[in-house]
Amino acid sequence: MNTQSTTSLEKFAEWRRNSKSLKLIGIGIIILLLMIPLDMITRLIRERVDLKNNVQYEIAGNWARAQQLSGPIITVPFDWISTSTNSLTGEILESRTRRHLHFLPENLDINSEITPVDRYLGIYHTTVYESGIDLSGQFAFPEHALFNDPHVSVLWDEVLVSFGIPDLRGVQNELKLDFDGLDYTLRSGMSDEAPIASGVGTRIILDPDDPHNLEFSMVLDLKGSFNLSFDPLARTTQVTARSSWTAPSYFGSFLPDTHNEDTSNGFEAHWKILDINRNIPQSFETVPKDLRSHSFGVNLFEEVNHYTSTERSAKYAMLLIFLTFLTFFIIMLVRKIRIHPVQFLFVGLALCVFYVLLLALSEQIGFSWAYLAAAAANCILISLYMKAAFKSSGLAAIVMLVTSLLYLFIYIIIQLANYSLLAGSIGLFAALAIMMFASRNMDWYALRSEPQTAEV
Repeated sequence: MNTQSTTSLEKFAEWRRNSKSLKLIGIGIIILLLMIPLDMITRLIRERVDLKNNVQYEIAGNWARAQQLSGPIITVPFDWISTSTNSLTGEILESRTRRHLHFLPENLDINSEITPVDRYLGIYHTTVYESGIDLSGQFAFPEHALFNDPHVSVLWDEVLVSFGIPDLRGVQNELKLDFDGLDYTLRSGMSDEAPIASGVGTRIILDPDDPHNLEFSMVLDLKGSFNLSFDPLARTTQVTARSSWTAPSYFGSFLPDTHNEDTSNGFEAHWKILDINRNIPQSFETVPKDLRSHSFGVNLFEEVNHYTSTERSAKYAMLLIFLTFLTFFIIMLVRKIRIHPVQFLFVGLALCVFYVLLLALSEQIGFSWAYLAAAAANCILISLYMKAAFKSSGLAAIVMLVTSLLYLFIYIIIQLANYSLLAGSIGLFAALAIMMFASRNMDWYALRSEPQTAEV
């Protein structure tokens, strides 16, 4: 009885040592366990991304925030005069109510030159901008049916011309407005009558006895962060934006009619917006709620940084682990070498630590050099470790070659933004073909033979 039990235990132990199905299950369990450190690494990457975003907003808060340029707008104040008679004395009483009519320009031409500026805080940096903006255009002389009402007294000597600028800290020059041949200095501190809360303006005098088109021009040096946008308030608004920034992202209600993007020299974009394209009247007393809802512009979009590249590479971690383990499993079957599950676990942990190294190094030396250094260190570590396991320099060299190719494959996928799916599909097909070729002569029904190399 004891002899039979011992024999059964020995057979079970032999089956456990030699069963390839059991080894596959064990490898699968190890891969599932490795999802725990990978999840922790993914969270670490996101924490660093959040920290970088916070630093970006802090820099933007100290520099100037995103700018949305509006105007100019002419505001004509007038008094509505009403009369009443005192029932006791018969005296005629006059009361005045101050009201305002706002007029938009007929034409507005804007030319902007946007210069990216790098700003650093510790190891983090963000790109802000300085812009030179030339504005010119024309108003029709303000006319309205209300001005002909006998109860209306127009205050032509208190007309306001205003521009909307969200963050006045970004203004870098003294603002001089050439309006109808006269020079005016624009000041901050918008009055309540202005249709836009934040900006600059000046008082002008108009002569109702000499109605004519009113031409204007202004030069504005404006700095900001993240994006620069414009409100199409004129009957015809034309905007041209140029910059050396190589990765623009257009946004808002209108995309450019024409744009030229040169990956080395930057971009140039042109918009032409007509009054029929936005639901805003040319003159109004009550400010439309969607006055500034038709803005358009350009984001200084940072297409790829080392955080996004690291995050993208981490998404391929399971693929890297799977293909590496599959390579070891094929070697184990073809060369009849026994690899302990703990050795698989150590290799898997090394593959996970790669992403921590990549994240830390990329913050100091950039993504490409960090990827090269972390991948080289990992390939050397794994190949030396498996050399001890395989007792073979040749097999260790194969491991070095395979892991190097896998890291190169993932790097290529990350760099090919528009063709990453195509490159990944071709790479996976090639990997499958190589595995099938390597195991083409494998007799899968005869895998219970005793391995020739002792377990390490």
